[in-house]
Amino acid sequence: MGSQLPAYRERPDFFWLNNCPGHPSAEELCSDAGEISAMFLPSNTIALIQPMDQNVIQNIKLVYRKLLLTNILNDPVHNENLEETLKNVNLKDVVFSLANCWASMSILLINNWWKNLLPNFIDFLS
Repeated sequence: MGSQLPAYRERPDFFWLNNCPGHPSAEELCSDAGEISAMFLPSNTIALIQPMDQNVIQNIKLVYRKLLLTNILNDPVHNENLEETLKNVNLKDVVFSLANCWASMSILLINNWWKNLLPNFIDFLS
């Protein structure tokens, strides 16, 4: 399984948060150096975002399953017994694999998911 997290991108990362009272303020979530910013979404946007969110989850799952199957098939020691191989997958392997799956998503694909909800903001970032 993957053992390294993807390299940091030059563009700052954002936390998009709903208006749950349990969240800290946006200022508390932002990094001092500006690599991470936080932004609260307007009220009642979860229903609008959910189709986009499902698309992201579906694509991450597809890439993860492909990566897992590729790793199983490329491992000559374990590929004879699928059940035993899957039992040997640990949380670290899963986290690194998911990070690599997310890193494999292109900026264009992610922007297209958001474009329906925030077209002007996506054009601003491009």
